[in-house]
Amino acid sequence: QLIPFPKASTSGEAGTWSSLLYINCDNHLLVSGAGSEDKRLNTMERLCLLVRVMVVVMVVMVWAPTTHTMNVEEFVKQREMLLAQEQTAILGQDQVLTLEEQVVNERIMTAKMKEMNEGFETLDFLPSKNFLLAKKEIEASEVFKIIREIPKGAALHLHDTALASAGWVVEEITYWPDLYLCYTPENQLLFK
Repeated sequence: QLIPFPKASTSGEAGTWSSLLYINCDNHLLVSGAGSEDKRLNTMERLCLLVRVMVVVMVVMVWAPTTHTMNVEEFVKQREMLLAQEQTAILGQDQVLTLEEQVVNERIMTAKMKEMNEGFETLDFLPSKNFLLAKKEIEASEVFKIIREIPKGAALHLHDTALASAGWVVEEITYWPDLYLCYTPENQLLFK
């Protein structure tokens, strides 16, 4: 069985000629076309060399990634180091929770893990849905209900490109009855 390769063209003293290349099941390169035997041989030698180089490159590309292997223990150790490094970069990671805050955190995390696990089982995960379509479902979720109950201790952070309008944010959000501000004794806003 012959497998055709793309058409090759060559220019020389005898003018321009084209040839069709084929490779058979024994990996012998065959050339058919017009031109002198010398030119065909020269072209054939060059093409065989090119094919050999391409085979070597492909072998290196396939086997090179496997030359450096990592055992499972080394992988787990490096993964744990990376996760620990990422943990130190998380905002608020050094915050120490009071006993009451730990109870609330445990309640939130339990509800969050339940919703995540259900999402993996049913593939119906609220955060993966379009917010406008899932807003009612989000508001009915256990996690959202818990978050609504607890006092908020974070600064409002918005990007202006994501806002409806600055007027709406000031009028609607800043006057919510359960939104609190904390002031220092010097009557300055406390951001913590």
